[in-house]
Amino acid sequence: MLPTLMPTLMPTLDMHTILLGSTLVDVVAIAVLAWLVRRAGRVRDAARAAQREALETLRRDLATLVADAEERARVLEDSLGRRERSLGALLAKLERAERRPDGARPRPAAAPSGGLPELARRLGRRGKRGGGAPAEAADPAEARLLRDLEIGLGGGTR
Repeated sequence: MLPTLMPTLMPTLDMHTILLGSTLVDVVAIAVLAWLVRRAGRVRDAARAAQREALETLRRDLATLVADAEERARVLEDSLGRRERSLGALLAKLERAERRPDGARPRPAAAPSGGLPELARRLGRRGKRGGGAPAEAADPAEARLLRDLEIGLGGGTR
């Protein structure tokens, strides 16, 4: 029985059948490779789109930060310009005060230690340096002014 089966199988495995089988395997391999290349292209395109979107977001954020920094710099420059003008006006006022006419009475210099208690005494207030208790109806603005003057003349600390 065995010899009869062999001759029937042999004619089906001829050279044309083997070439057809190998061609089909090659076509399937090419189709799989084409599918993989297209899939990789789609993945790459999706990644590029995500990167472009992230880049645009970063550009917008950077533009916002730069605009904020420029606005802050402009505000700071305006503030410094105003301060410079006010200091210039104060210096001019100080120069005018120093160039008084000869008949004008010079302003007394503040005493290095204890000039403000004298000022407070003349104003009718007695603080902790004045030796007494503060006045009962002391105006907070006057107290703040005296404190600022004391600090400005170097007689106090914060």
